[in-house]
Amino acid sequence: LALFSIKSTSSAGIISASVATGKAARDIYSIPEMNVVFVDNLPDLKADFSSVTINNYAAAKELAGVLLDKGHREICVIAGPKNESSSLERLEGFLSAASERGITIGDDYIRSGDFCIESGAAIMKSFFEAGISPTAVFAANNFMAYGATHVILSAGLRVPEDIEIATFDVIDYTGLVQNKFISVMQPAFDIGRISAQICIDESDKDTVKNFSRIVMKHKLEL
Repeated sequence: LALFSIKSTSSAGIISASVATGKAARDIYSIPEMNVVFVDNLPDLKADFSSVTINNYAAAKELAGVLLDKGHREICVIAGPKNESSSLERLEGFLSAASERGITIGDDYIRSGDFCIESGAAIMKSFFEAGISPTAVFAANNFMAYGATHVILSAGLRVPEDIEIATFDVIDYTGLVQNKFISVMQPAFDIGRISAQICIDESDKDTVKNFSRIVMKHKLEL
């Protein structure tokens, strides 16, 4: 997303919510005289950079704690891509919550998807085919949770009565999943607003790439 300065037609900055790792992040960051703010996934850059995110580790740890404190022990984890910061932090948060409670989650209960509905469905199906019958699923994002839910319901099971699902950013426009998931909600509007303001503010200064690292509060919806 490129923002344009009110004072001119030049761009005030770029807000990047892409898979901002490796060459892609370096290419975006290295655009001359351009403010860049990364949201969601943080890039693997040696240089400093601006970002607006939640604390994915803390949010995932809190979310996992809800499942564990409700007595769930057979929990399948549908993690996100292994090269994205938000995915890694959410998995680490989950594992930390389990470890603090003296609970071990076997490697066969953890599989990585790509944040898309299809991968959530494929992974949930692979759990069932492996003979794994969880009482709960921890999904790294809402789309993979939706895919997993489709497979669970197709198997004749109920959500949350038979399998409880915890995930991030459940937005239900259909009414089909309302009150079915435990969800961490990110303040998406404020993340966008603050990111834009950083770009605009910095565009009015003589120098660019003045770094702001903003961590927003998340909300847990039970």
